This record gives sequence, C-alpha cells and structure tokens, in this order.
Amino acid sequence: MTIIRHYSFCNKYFRCRTDPSLQELIKQLSDCEIKVTVNERGFSFDVAENSKYFDVALYVAEKAKMIEGTFEMLLFTKKYSSTELENADYLHVRSVYVGISPLDEYRSSYTSFEHDEHFIQVGPPIIKKHPSWHFNRHFATDYDSATVHLFCSHTAKQIIEENQLKGAEFRDVLDLKTRQPASDVFQLFPQECADFLSPGQYYSPGHICKICGQRRINEQDGRAEMLLNKRQIPENVDFMQSPPVIGADAGYPYYVISNKAYRVLQDHHLTRGLVFESLRTVP
Repeated sequence: MTIIRHYSFCNKYFRCRTDPSLQELIKQLSDCEIKVTVNERGFSFDVAENSKYFDVALYVAEKAKMIEGTFEMLLFTKKYSSTELENADYLHVRSVYVGISPLDEYRSSYTSFEHDEHFIQVGPPIIKKHPSWHFNRHFATDYDSATVHLFCSHTAKQIIEENQLKGAEFRDVLDLKTRQPASDVFQLFPQECADFLSPGQYYSPGHICKICGQRRINEQDGRAEMLLNKRQIPENVDFMQSPPVIGADAGYPYYVISNKAYRVLQDHHLTRGLVFESLRTVP
C-alpha cells in the first residue's frame, strides 16, 4: 500500500502565477517531475510517500506554509498495486461511477435511517434515467447511499451467476414509466453478515447506538485501514456486507468481496469504475 498526499495551497495576498517566491517553489516541484496545477491564487500537487522526491515535496510544503497569507489543505488516499490486490484474500469494493439517480419524490420508499443512526434500504429505487454501460463498465452506484450501493448490468449478473459466486442477491430497480423492473439494471445486494470489521489505524470508534447497541466507526482521514476479524468472516461467501456502522453522522454498510470474486471481475473486464482496497485479516 502506498499513501498519496494531495497538497493544495492558496494565498490571499499574492497572485500565484506572478509571485516570485511561489513561482520558485513551483519550479522546484516541476524540476522533480511532480505535476503541479496552478491557478490565480494557488497551486496543488500530488506526491507518493515512497517517491524519491518526497523530501523535496515536504520542503516545498513547509516553505509554502511560511509565506504570509498562505493556507494549506492536505488530504491522503491509499493506492494498491495490482500484486497486492491479486494476493488479497478479501477486498473492499465501491464504485465511482454514479449512474443511478433515485427520484426525490420516491426517496422515502427507497431508504431510511433506523433510530436516526443507521442507513437502511426499505424498498427498490425508482429511476428515470438508466446507467450508461460500456464494454468494460458494468457497475454503478448512487449518491443516496453515499456511493455504497452497487448496481450492475445483466452482463455482470450473468457472469457472477455462471461462476457460482456466492452471496450476491440481485434486486429489482423500478422504471418510472412502467413501475416494473428496469431492463438491464439490477442492484447487487451482498449477503448481510454479523459485524466482521476490526478498525485499524486512523479509524476511531464513535458512539454506541443507545437503541441497538451497535458501535459506530469513523474514518479520520484517507490513510485509515480497515481490518477484518478472521473469526467473524463467513466461509464460502464472495459478496458480503457489514451492518450499517461506518460513518460519522449516520452508519452505512461496508462491502467486501472475496479474492475469487475479484479475479472473476478482472478476468471478464468488468472493473472500470470500481475501486478496490486490499484488506488484511486479524485473529
């Protein structure tokens, strides 16, 4: 796993394109082949913590912060190599293609918040516009579920079933015009399991729901690594989801797939728009 730092600087006094001190810092990054995005009031760049130019990036960041009127924003993301993903027993999966837009007037029949704490689904989404599938993009998500839910094409459904992957339930998505199941779009609903999550570094336990007693897990920043409790992981299940316990304001489920499922999706070129994270297990 590699940690990527996303730096963004903005100066309220100087124009970034003409101020000599800021231009010198930008040049130092460019000389190290670090791509810099420059606008009128600031600049931004990404750098991997294992990059040979990481020390230069840190130096520039510290110098930039010292210039009067400069504000810094720092974000983190995790990046996994293909080898790490291929060797992982389990992986977290989510989609970055928001191809499903449940209609506002029917939202209450689609989702709800149990005890004002936990995000739950109460019925099928009703959609007007269908996802735009491509030859290698067969999964989508929606903003209503905080991009947790997965929707797929008939092609993806057929491949998952033909390869006998377990734990994937395919639920209907309703078409607004007909109020019948939409063609070529299904909700892939992973098997609901007991809590198998074991938060690692940069996760913090939030509060306990006073009604159901479930804990809440909060991600503090993009470096947070989720671990899985090996004793709680169900055997021979390829698609699974935790209870809705991830999040600060409301708890959402956490989707996990097996290595077998990952390889099937890879081998059949179904992964465009999907993001995977390698997960480690603990006793």
